[in-house]
Amino acid sequence: TNEIENENENNNLSPRTSLDRSLDQRKEDAIMVVSTQHKILPAPKHSTGWDGKQWKLNAKQAYQKYKCKGAPGEKCGMRTRTYCACNPSWWMCQACHLRHCLLLLGDELVSEKNGDPIS
Repeated sequence: TNEIENENENNNLSPRTSLDRSLDQRKEDAIMVVSTQHKILPAPKHSTGWDGKQWKLNAKQAYQKYKCKGAPGEKCGMRTRTYCACNPSWWMCQACHLRHCLLLLGDELVSEKNGDPIS
C-alpha cells in the first residue's frame, strides 16, 4: 500500500499555492458583493418608476410592466416589473440581470487582479 500511496502522490498535481487560495477568496468576496448589492427585486404595486428618492406610485394597474433597459451596452425590450437593487430606476428582466451581475463579477475580478478593487 505504501507503493500505491507514493504513486498517487507523484501523480497528483502540485499542491495549491497561497496565491491560488487568495484568488479563490477574492472570487468569493466578489460573488458576495454582487449577490448582496445586486439583488433583483420586484417594483412595488402601482409603481411607474423611481425618482431618485422614492417610488412614484401612480400606475392604474397594480402590477404594471415596463420595457427592460437591458444590461449596460445591451438592449432588451422585454416587459418586466423588476429592477436591480443597485439602480431602482433601471427596469431589468431576469436574463439581463444575470448578464449585469456577470459583467460586474468579471469587472470586480479584473480590477482586483490589477490591485485596484472596486468597492
